[in-house]
Amino acid sequence: MNKKGSTWYSRPGNFEEQKDFGFSISGTQLIMKGWNIQFYGAINNVSFKSKIYSENLDASRWYTIITPTNLFNFGKNWSGELAGSFQSKILSGQFTIDPIWSVRLGIAKKVLNQKGTLKLNISDIFYTNQVAGEIRNIKNATANWFSFLDSRIATISFSYQFNKGEKLKTRKVGGADLEKSRVKI
Repeated sequence: MNKKGSTWYSRPGNFEEQKDFGFSISGTQLIMKGWNIQFYGAINNVSFKSKIYSENLDASRWYTIITPTNLFNFGKNWSGELAGSFQSKILSGQFTIDPIWSVRLGIAKKVLNQKGTLKLNISDIFYTNQVAGEIRNIKNATANWFSFLDSRIATISFSYQFNKGEKLKTRKVGGADLEKSRVKI
């Protein structure tokens, strides 16, 4: 953030030092017949040290990201997905970003002898994926920000499988593949 008269404005800049480290876990688990859950979780730390105009920035913060995805097979060519995401408060240089979360839902139906798929998806059902935060390290001032995002989106899609159920042939992309086919081990 920079000040000109009584107006503050934001401009890009480099930090002298930024460090990131963390841990993550991901996996898939069958809960019961027709229900799988895919999970990703991370715990990270980010820290910044820099001189920003007349202020010293020396800040560090732990944050968490969680994204579960539930996959359902309802039978009779119907399937669905219920997924979400959560990110705790995060530090980004002078900015802190408040916690955000969202939920998305999808349903699909196989049609035309299972060669076509009709899908309906809705993202950010509760319209909660709105980004806000605080701008820090401004001498004698406090500042907050909020971004209005078009995050609730509904889509309808149709896809069709044109091949006749035949296995696709493996493409040879270079001389190494040709050599591999000649060598017998």
